[in-house]
This record gives sequence, structure tokens and C-alpha cells, in this order.
Amino acid sequence: METFQRRRYPRVNITLPVEYKSEGKTKRVLAKTVGEGGLMLNLTEHIPLEAKLNLNLFLPNMSQSSTALYNLKAKGKVVWTQDEREEFYCGISFIEIADNDRGILSAFISKYREI
Repeated sequence: METFQRRRYPRVNITLPVEYKSEGKTKRVLAKTVGEGGLMLNLTEHIPLEAKLNLNLFLPNMSQSSTALYNLKAKGKVVWTQDEREEFYCGISFIEIADNDRGILSAFISKYREI
């Protein structure tokens, strides 16, 4: 039997660098999926549910003339966690993201869903 997941926003499976700030500390981790509503992080430590994070998500620049990464800033909240041996995963729901950044994220997701 197949499991059907209903998501409000489509996601893409792509590894992207992310910085998050929590309790005054900045950590660098990887996102494993990203969508307009949030992302999944691969961590080296457990983050509690409901924790609020300041995020910097580094997207490949959509312009072919530039190789610089685009720094998308957002605020998020941990909505689920999963511990597997010495790796931790958590789902982050965006709670604040600028309209311009949401548009860039939407275009990025559309581009990578086609690949």
C-alpha cells in the first residue's frame, strides 16, 4: 500500500548549505529538502520542538552570469524531529520570510522540480 502525503507546498530533494542561529550560537548544517513552507535539516545535535531559528539558506544563483550563492533569510520553527543513531533531522516551518525571498524560493523550487 502506498502512503500519500498531502503537502501544502511542493518540495525538492536537494542538499543546500544552511546557517541557523539559536540561543546566540550560529551553526552550519545541510538542508536535505526545501519547499516554500519550510525545509528539512540534517543536524549533529538535537533541537527541541517549537524552537525558533534565524535561518540563512544559501541557494544557487538563478542567473547564469553569476556563481555567487543567494542568501535567503527567514525565521523558522521546529515542527518535527527524528533521531537516527548519531544523526538528527528536523522539519522547519517558515514563520517569517520576505515576499521577495519567497518569490526567489518559489522560482528555485520550480526550476529544480523540472530537473
